[in-house]
Amino acid sequence: MLVPQAEYTDPATAAVFSPQDAIRFECNGSPGIRLDRALNEDFGGMPDANLVVQTTTRSQKICLRINWPGYSFWSNHFNVNLASGHREKGKLAKSVAAQIQLCLTEMARVPCTSNGWEVSNVRLQDLILMEIQHVSRGSWQPVICRRVA
Repeated sequence: MLVPQAEYTDPATAAVFSPQDAIRFECNGSPGIRLDRALNEDFGGMPDANLVVQTTTRSQKICLRINWPGYSFWSNHFNVNLASGHREKGKLAKSVAAQIQLCLTEMARVPCTSNGWEVSNVRLQDLILMEIQHVSRGSWQPVICRRVA
């Protein structure tokens, strides 16, 4: 099940913003990588884990933005580590997974306004990072699926 999120837009730069292509993740021939696997750097089955991807041209940091249903918009800046703004795809998946984990931890402290989307009921092994989309200059938003029993 796709986690429904409103896409972030920066009104100040929306008219001149030209997004990069989405960075898609794949594991064992299927779209996406489970967050717990990404956090543990379990990239077996991820054929392009060592592929260098570009997330920024101006900074060593990017901003990840998440709009989990029933919670306020969340964002956080994190290092992409290299001065060039480039990073291996597997390491990027790990960093994004860590940011999503941080987001869920912070959201668990406040009440959810959307029934069925409480983050306290979410396990990392049930979340799959499908891709990250370039939504504004320096900002990316993950596309996340949730496995349901």
